[in-house]
Amino acid sequence: ITRFANAVAADIRSSWDLEIYFIAYGSARIPPVISRPDNGVVVCYCWNGCNNHTFGSDDCSDYGNTMGFTNWEERYYFEAWSKITDKLFVWYYAYNFYYFVSPCPNILNLREDMRYLAEHGVDGVYLEGNGDSNKGFSFEPLKDYMMAQVAWNPYMTESEFQQHMDEFLEHAYGEGWGYIKEYLYLAEEA
Repeated sequence: ITRFANAVAADIRSSWDLEIYFIAYGSARIPPVISRPDNGVVVCYCWNGCNNHTFGSDDCSDYGNTMGFTNWEERYYFEAWSKITDKLFVWYYAYNFYYFVSPCPNILNLREDMRYLAEHGVDGVYLEGNGDSNKGFSFEPLKDYMMAQVAWNPYMTESEFQQHMDEFLEHAYGEGWGYIKEYLYLAEEA
């Protein structure tokens, strides 16, 4: 896929000043050994690991999700891509697409995940969620808000992260926001 993307980028650059964007997904996540992405190619690495644990974590087992990909396996592929291209995006699954009725409590991972990506030169993140904030069982509006905060400042402190979360919860839920936060932490721990 890298050679194909390079050829398309070269052809397009002869007429327009555009870049080619391709998704390293499935078996294409394995980085190339010979070909490297050219300057006109942006790679979007689709992280298929366990979203119960942070990207830099070794905590997840082979059963991080139903596809059986672990974060240590994903980290190996991703870091290899980060060494061969300086135009790197990440497709971040922030929702449980394997079990739709189950929540995906990964809000507390966002700060560490975005810091990890920033430290590896990621230029952009495509956050995929359930798209329906009315369901609310994964706190999608909070997740979107917190993702925007850590994307803007991936090096924020834990106390800054907590302050943003508290502000959102208080605004969204009023006086009962502390109980919502307590439930959120119980779900994340479980």
